[in-house]
Amino acid sequence: MKKTWYTYLRYCQRKIELINRWVHGYFSDVAARIARHAMLVPRCLMTKRPLDGIRILEFAGIGPGPFCGMMLADMGADVVRIDRPGRVPQGVGPVTGRGRRSVALDLKSKEGCATALAMIEKADALFEGFRPGVMERMGLGPEVAQARNPRLVYGRMTGWGQTGPLAKSAGHDLNY
Repeated sequence: MKKTWYTYLRYCQRKIELINRWVHGYFSDVAARIARHAMLVPRCLMTKRPLDGIRILEFAGIGPGPFCGMMLADMGADVVRIDRPGRVPQGVGPVTGRGRRSVALDLKSKEGCATALAMIEKADALFEGFRPGVMERMGLGPEVAQARNPRLVYGRMTGWGQTGPLAKSAGHDLNY
């Protein structure tokens, strides 16, 4: 049977949907479960949001990172985004940038790295969406961070995981 352009388009859309579910699955699933639980109580009766008192560091990136930070901030977490100095963060607009503070740090300098490590000591969780090995090269990998803060939850978002044949490749959605 000869494939038409429409058949090929549907095939590509199905592949993209599967990749989206795989990439965004964990954080979206956890956030959805928390949100579902929070929706059982009317917001006017809620005096405390589910993540009030939780401190989270977001290392600025594109794609699922800003969206995850937005969802966590909406649920009450104190999210601080670490941006690169002199750059407007990509993927962070009035919607996905809401509800959190930001700090500009040069993570390639010793001072910036030391400041980030001091912030990591006080955080409950951290998430980043860099390619594999980037945080380690800056001296902020999971081993270093958890040596400073043993209770830290270190989250990573990559298109293809930390190891494997496509680990160094970017994994993107259609929207960027």
